[in-house]
Amino acid sequence: MLSPAKLFMENWDSGRRWSGPEVQNFVPPCVEFNKSVSECLRLPDAIESYEALKNLQRGDDNDVKNGRILHILREIDSFFELAHPRSLNRAKLFDRLPLSHWLRKLVYSRLENGFFASTEIYNLVPRGPLIRSAREAFASSAYSFPDQFTFLTVVTKEISIEDRPIQITPMVLDRSVNQGAGLAPTSSGCEKVAFIPIAQLEDHLLVTQTEIKKCAYVDFRLKEGLDAATIIDTVLDDVVFADIVVSGELVVNAEAANRLGPLIGAKPGRTRLLLAGSGNTLETRDDLPWNEARVFNGAGVELWRQRKIWQAGLDSHRAKELGLTPGHDGRVMEQNHAGSEVVVADVDGLGRCVVLICQDIKSAPLASELVRRYQPDWVFVPIMDWGTGITRWAHQEAFGLSILSPARFLIASSLSMVEKLKKTEQPCGLAIGPRLAADEDESRVCQPVYVKSAPHGYGMVEWRGDWGKTSLAYEPPVESQRKDDTTH
Repeated sequence: MLSPAKLFMENWDSGRRWSGPEVQNFVPPCVEFNKSVSECLRLPDAIESYEALKNLQRGDDNDVKNGRILHILREIDSFFELAHPRSLNRAKLFDRLPLSHWLRKLVYSRLENGFFASTEIYNLVPRGPLIRSAREAFASSAYSFPDQFTFLTVVTKEISIEDRPIQITPMVLDRSVNQGAGLAPTSSGCEKVAFIPIAQLEDHLLVTQTEIKKCAYVDFRLKEGLDAATIIDTVLDDVVFADIVVSGELVVNAEAANRLGPLIGAKPGRTRLLLAGSGNTLETRDDLPWNEARVFNGAGVELWRQRKIWQAGLDSHRAKELGLTPGHDGRVMEQNHAGSEVVVADVDGLGRCVVLICQDIKSAPLASELVRRYQPDWVFVPIMDWGTGITRWAHQEAFGLSILSPARFLIASSLSMVEKLKKTEQPCGLAIGPRLAADEDESRVCQPVYVKSAPHGYGMVEWRGDWGKTSLAYEPPVESQRKDDTTH
C-alpha cells in the first residue's frame, strides 16, 4: 500500500547513497515548504498523503531536490514518534489522529507483521532501542545516514554469515500475559536480571563423543536424573522476582523445555521473560538436532524460539582437555545442525530482544550488522564454557559490539566446565552495557555475576550505570567484582 511509510523507504534508498559532504551541500527548503509537508502528513488517506509529499519533493536542481527529500525523510521520521514504543505520551498524542488516519492502520499492521511497511528485501521498523534513548546522530564520530533518524529505520530481511544468507524475522509482542512480558510488579527504572547456571558441578554435565557419517561430534547434555525444568522452577522460587532470567547453552533440551512452560504457569509472576538456555531439538536433519533456545513469559507462555546459526567445534587442544579424540581433520564438531533464521522480538515494555547462541555472537558479518541495523535493547547470549569472566572471548565480543548500539548484553553460562577443566571460580553471568561516551573507548558498564549455593543456585544483578567500567585489559579486584551482585 502506498503511504508516507513507503515514501520513506523509497527516499531511504536514495539517501543511503549520500556521503557526508554531499549532504552538507543540500539546499534547505523554505518555511512554507516545511508547513506544506506537515499538512500532507496530517492527511488521513495514505495514498493522498503519499502523492502530495511525492509532488512536493520534485525539483530540477539536485541539491534543492535532495534537500527536500532529506527534509521529508526527517519529517516522516518525526511524525512516527506517535507510533514509537519509546514515546511515553504516545497514547495521548495518538488519540488525536482521526480514526481513519493511515498511521493507525500501519500501527495495527506492525502488530500483526512485525513491520510498518516492506519491500522485497527491506522492512520499515521502529528505530531501536525501544525503551531507551536512540543512538546519537554523531555517535560514530562520522556521518552516518541511519543515525540521522530517531523513530524509523529501514532494515534488511537477510544478513549473511560470510556468504550464507540468514533470514531476519521481526515480531511484536504486547504486554498481555497471553502474548507478551506483562508489567513489572514495581518499577524502579532498573531491570533485575537473574542467571541460573543449572549445571554447576562437574558431574552435572555429560560430555560424549560420537561419530556420524565418519565425522567426529561432541554432545553436551545434563546427566541422567537431572531435570532442567524442575531446577529452573525451584530456583525461581528462591529468586522471588526478576524481570529477566537467563540460563546457559545446551542445558535445557526440548523435553525439558516442554515441561517448563506449565511449571512457570503454575506460579506466574516470578519473572517477565525467561530465556531457558538452549538444548537439542527432537527434530533432526542429517541425523543432527538443532541447538535451540526457547523464550517464555512469566505465565509460562512460549514467546519464540531461536536456533543456533553457526555450528561450533573444538580444536585438538580443547578436545584432549575433555578426554575426546579429534577427528581426521583435527577437530570435534558440536553435534548440532545450523539454523537459518534470527528472530528480532519487539517486546512491549522490555524492548527489542535478540538471542545469539554462543559462537553466533562472533559470526561475521551477522552479529555486528544485526546490532548495528536493529539497535536492540537486549542481546541474550547463552554459552557453553567455563564461565563468563572479564577479558574472555564472550566479554571481548560483547565489548566490541557495544560500540555499535546502546544494547545491553547478558552472557550466561553453566559452570560444570569450570571443574572439568580445573579452572578457578568463575562467574555464571556477565552483564555488559554500551559505551558511556564517544571519547572513552574503554568505558562500558560491566558486572560479573557469581553463584554461591550448590548444587543449584543463581546470581542476580540490578541493571544500573554505576557499576565498574571495563576494558579488554581490565581485571577488577575481587571485592569490587562482588559489590553489586547478589549470590545464592
